This record gives sequence, C-alpha cells and structure tokens, in this order.
Amino acid sequence: MPPSTRIKKTFWSFITPLFPYVRDFLTKIGIVRHHGRQSYHLGWLAPGRTMKDFVEYLKTKGFGNHFIAWTDDGQVLSLRRQQDFEWQYHLRIFEDREVRGHYEETPEDHPVDHFEERGMEARRDEFLELLGDWVVEKDKSGKIISQSAPAAFRGRPRNG
Repeated sequence: MPPSTRIKKTFWSFITPLFPYVRDFLTKIGIVRHHGRQSYHLGWLAPGRTMKDFVEYLKTKGFGNHFIAWTDDGQVLSLRRQQDFEWQYHLRIFEDREVRGHYEETPEDHPVDHFEERGMEARRDEFLELLGDWVVEKDKSGKIISQSAPAAFRGRPRNG
C-alpha cells in the first residue's frame, strides 16, 4: 500500500465519526450548499418489498452504511459498496421509495474530486443487474411499468 494511501486511511479513521456533524454544521450555516437529489435515478423499491429487507439484501451484495455522504432531500438511507479504497458504488433510498445510484471516487481517497462530483458515472446497467426485481420503474401516475431490464430479460414476469 502506498504511503499516501496509508496516511489517508489513518486520517479518515479519526475524522469519520465526526464528519457527519461537521458536514451538517457547514451545511446549516451556509458554507456548503447541498439541495435536491443527485441524478442517476434507478427506479423505486418494488411493491411488497420493505426497506429493511432491501438493506439486508444489499448487505449480502457488499453494501454498507455510508454516513459520511451528503444527505439528499428526502433521503432515508445511503449505502455504498467499495470496489477498493479509490472507487465505490453509492446507492440512496428515499422516503418515497425512489432508488438512485452512481459509481464514483471515494471521498476518503479523492475528497476534492468527490465533493465536486468529478468522475461520477451512472453505471445503470450494473446497478439494475445487481438490484434485480427489488427495483421497478413507474410511470407518472405511479403505476409500475416494468421491472429492471435485466430481470425482464431473464424471463421473469413483468408487472404492469
């Protein structure tokens, strides 16, 4: 492991427990602004599925709490799966059951790039393959129009 990575890991081991408080304070006093929801819509949690069960499923796929991330409007959960120290898959779940996710550099390894949202990628197909029938798409009226595309391609019945 390069010395710079070792230094970053040591720094974040100390700052991580405090970071949410610092982030929230800086946002509250207006030094940092963060409003709305980030892009990268994936769908909504499927009917009959609970957030608790969804989180348990995501844990089996390597996701864990990501409490140092920004909190988007209406967000109830933020989870990530680190590919390594440099890259992660970040998933957010909202009170209206919307699910959003993106691939990005970790804040621990690239704090400035991460803050400025440089290098974010949708990776929608990867997310939908991973999420399977846990996430569905809806039309504007709220009617389910399809399961994730990979689930539909595997021959599972489509809702609608």
